[in-house]
Parts: sequence; structure tokens; C-alpha cells
Amino acid sequence: MEYWSKFDHTHENEFFRNLSRKLKQKFDNENGLHVLVGNISVNGRAIDAIFIRNGQISVIDFKDYSGKLYFRENGPWRIETHNGNLIDVKGGGRYENPFKQIMDYRLSLFRYLEKKQDNILENNIKDIIWGHTGGIVLFQGKIEQDRDDIPDGIKRWFRISDSEGITDLLSDINSPRLYLTDNEIDNLLKQLGIGLETPPILPPKPDPPQPRPKSSRSLSLEIVYYPDNEESFKQKLLALDADTRRAYVLLHKTDGTKESHIWNAGRFQPSSSVNHNLRSGYLRNWGEKGISKAEISTDINDLPDFDRNP
Repeated sequence: MEYWSKFDHTHENEFFRNLSRKLKQKFDNENGLHVLVGNISVNGRAIDAIFIRNGQISVIDFKDYSGKLYFRENGPWRIETHNGNLIDVKGGGRYENPFKQIMDYRLSLFRYLEKKQDNILENNIKDIIWGHTGGIVLFQGKIEQDRDDIPDGIKRWFRISDSEGITDLLSDINSPRLYLTDNEIDNLLKQLGIGLETPPILPPKPDPPQPRPKSSRSLSLEIVYYPDNEESFKQKLLALDADTRRAYVLLHKTDGTKESHIWNAGRFQPSSSVNHNLRSGYLRNWGEKGISKAEISTDINDLPDFDRNP
């Protein structure tokens, strides 16, 4: 899914569209929200793109160069073009190089999210570290660069890529300290001034058919809500006090085993989606996990097979 307003320059619009197209091809078959936000201002910083999914927030800055890149932490970067010329690569505006620029943009974003955390997270005991937000300088042309030139302390969050390698890079980046449900991602977007009420440029596609699984995979998923359906369950859940708001989730697997989970839902709100929370949490990658059925209720007595002593 993508949200963006047009850039000032044609090449930036083309670059964003190409990036969005590649990410759709890469992530459309995966569960959970994958959102690319383009041309957005955060605390006065005009950020080219932000990629958000469960386990990742990456700030991306576009550069229209190609060649052999020489990284420097301080001072301008240099690129040796294919005809042997050396040119400087400076950061936008007042920044002396792209590293300084993306460092400031990343810092501005995750400090903003820290301030808005109570409006984003559904579970106030969730161990989220917004400082695990990453930064990527993305070149439109082919880039050669020795990653060993980048100091180890920077490598943890900073990366350089080009159009050829960006999808694999974004697929590899993951931090357990940024595990967010779909609803929390929706909340995050709202804090950035986007939210579900803003229509994407292209509508999200329906869930694609699941690939043929191995013997331990599940081909279909049944979700049973008590007392009657998803809406009646949601109303029962919201009727509970936030401090004691919990639900019981019983998962049935293709190998005959069952898993019992208690969902602490203190931050679940009327605008929250039960289905999104389940599919980005306990039911994430349900096919690979062999989950064929899920039962969920606010009353443990509705689930006679629930393990009360897991």
C-alpha cells in the first residue's frame, strides 16, 4: 500500500513509482500491512519515503547518481562515474553529505514517534524501541560501495542501496523491538497525518490465494468468534475495563495440536480491527505455522479445550 503526494521533480515521481511497483511485487503475498509513504514532512524535515511494516520502519532518501561510491562520515561523498570522473554527492539543503541528512531525518522521526507512542500502541507494556528505526540512502542508478567503509556503530541502522538491491534489503531488515500490529501501523499513519481515511493512490489488493503448502502447512483458515461473530466479540471485549481487557485465543493446527494464548488488549479501541490484530499477531503466517482454525472469546468457558495452565 502506498500514500504520497507528488514530488517537485519528474525524476523523483518516477523513482517513487518504480520503488512502489517493486515493493508490491515483493510483499503483496505476505501477511500484514506493508506501507510506503512518500514525500512527507515530519518536524519540518521533507522525507522522500518511509517504509513501514511489522518489524521495520525505514527512512529512505533518494539520490540520482550511479558509479563507485566513496563513503565518508564527515564531508561530501564522492562518486567515480563510469567515465572516470569524480563528483561530489552532497546532502540536501544544509547537510554536508547524505549520511548527515538521513541521520537527522531518522532522529526526527523516531523522536516524534516516541512522543506519540501512547496514541500508537495498543499494549502499554509493549517493549517498542523507536530508535531501531533505520535509514537508507537509495540511489537510482547502479552503485558500487564497500560496506566495510561504514563504521560498525553506524551499520546497525544505516545502509546504502540502489534500485537493483532495495527490495531484498527491505525484506531482510527486521527488529523485534518494532513488532507492530496492523492496527498500530494504522495508528502510526494517523499520527503522521495520513490514516485510513486518506485513500491510497492504488487500492489495496485482496489477500492473494495461498501457495500450495507442504504437508505441515494449512490450506485454509477458519476464525470462530464468540458469542456470534466478529462484531459481537468486539463489543464484548470493549465492554471490559481497559485494565482487565483480555481475550482467550485457541489455535488448532494441522498436526492435531492446539495452542492457548491470552490476548491482553488494554489498548484496544472502538476504531481497532479485531481481524487485523489477529492476522498481524497470533495468526501471522498462519499457513506456514499450520494453523487451520482459531477460536476467540472473552469467556474462557466458551473454549473447553483451552489450556488454563500453559
